[in-house]
Amino acid sequence: MGYLGKGLVPPEVLPVVWEMPVGEIVPRPIHTRIGYHVVKVLDRRRQSLEEQRAGLELGLGNEKKRERERAVLSQIKQKYQLQWNPSIAELMAQRRELPEEQVLLHWRGGAFSAADYVRYAQVPQPIFRDTARIHRLAENLVMRELIRLEAVEAGYGKLDKVRRRVAEKQRELVVGKLSEAELS
Repeated sequence: MGYLGKGLVPPEVLPVVWEMPVGEIVPRPIHTRIGYHVVKVLDRRRQSLEEQRAGLELGLGNEKKRERERAVLSQIKQKYQLQWNPSIAELMAQRRELPEEQVLLHWRGGAFSAADYVRYAQVPQPIFRDTARIHRLAENLVMRELIRLEAVEAGYGKLDKVRRRVAEKQRELVVGKLSEAELS
């Protein structure tokens, strides 16, 4: 695994491994959401602030970017009055029969149904295990459409470079969702 900082180690592993002496193996496998881990501490190193500067600056820049993205997404949700219907998601998670009205999310000007979820999830088996995951995936799918509407409204839809970047990003998202589905 190489050298890992505290922020890169699963939270279940950190307290066990961080204080272990060099050369020792954990007494028993550590269970995390991605499986079991047997860890041996081979070495420790301490880095000065100067040695960490580039990584810290990159991390801070990424965090600021995520904050700006969250703010824009929040504005879009408010503008379109995006509303979640947890009762439909609950029925989906329980694999129960859905009522005639199957709207998972609705907003000013549109709706996203359970059938849309299955059709657009773009994974072999759409995630149905729990309502939080259904909500996250459905909202991501809807937000893509609302962002597209915002881009068109702002005139970005006419720029070839922007269209190519959006298509690229969509491909990345699909690959990410496929990977996420395989891990679960």
